[in-house]
Amino acid sequence: MPAAELNAVVTLVNRISPWLMLLQMVPDGWTFPTFTPGQYVTLGLFGSASRCDLAEPEPVPVDPHKLIRRAYCIASSPANHEFLEFFIHLVPHGPLSPRLFALQIGDRICLSDHITGAFTFDHVPEDANVALIATGTGLAPYVSMLSTHLRFGTQRRVVVLHCVSGLAAFLDRTPFTLFHEGAMAPFYAG
Repeated sequence: MPAAELNAVVTLVNRISPWLMLLQMVPDGWTFPTFTPGQYVTLGLFGSASRCDLAEPEPVPVDPHKLIRRAYCIASSPANHEFLEFFIHLVPHGPLSPRLFALQIGDRICLSDHITGAFTFDHVPEDANVALIATGTGLAPYVSMLSTHLRFGTQRRVVVLHCVSGLAAFLDRTPFTLFHEGAMAPFYAG
């Protein structure tokens, strides 16, 4: 598959806040390779793609034919073969995230088939207790890890500390609301 091909289709755009979204997509005409929770891929759009309303003006216009790519951790579980999910934080002056925030359902995007990253549970003993600490969209690999962990079960106990500013944007709308009741006990400090 050519690297510059818009080879995936957006199937969900969930704006968690003006600055954070969950972007869901499916490969179009190909099967995404198997991955391990915690790994990442690159997403991309061409410079000609529209930018969202909250974007700051680009100081230097981007070549409309240039593919702008950035690495994003996969937030979905590899056990889910229907779609891939990513948390995207809007950087108003950035080259790619304002374009990602302008995407709508049905739009096309470049999804790399090259999976990489060693931030996984692969080398953590099965019976080890784990503390996972993240800020903002750094939660993405943990969502992938925990959704897989809860689905298949292990003896491992996991604690997640997720630190954010603007807590109100996350109350009742975090990815952990996807997990079954009782699996997690959120604690909010204000």
